Amino acid sequence: MLGIAITEQTTNAINAVRKVLDEAGFHMSDITSVTIHFTNLNDVSEINAVYNTLIPDPKPARVAVQVAGLIGDAMIEISAIAVRY
Repeated sequence: MLGIAITEQTTNAINAVRKVLDEAGFHMSDITSVTIHFTNLNDVSEINAVYNTLIPDPKPARVAVQVAGLIGDAMIEISAIAVRY
């Protein structure tokens, strides 16, 4: 991931969530909660721009946490909980 811009890493992370949901028969609209870990507080506006484009309305509950580091020099990690009603 080294050298990849935060916007691309955010897009890749959300697309990875989408892939897992698709494989499980869920949709992005089934997401009820998202947790985002990122390494640079200055990246929040770029993360939000991608997030707001790729995550459908109504937006799920979200926790965003700045961390000292992530595995593999990643700048962002996103996890989601999806529920089918």
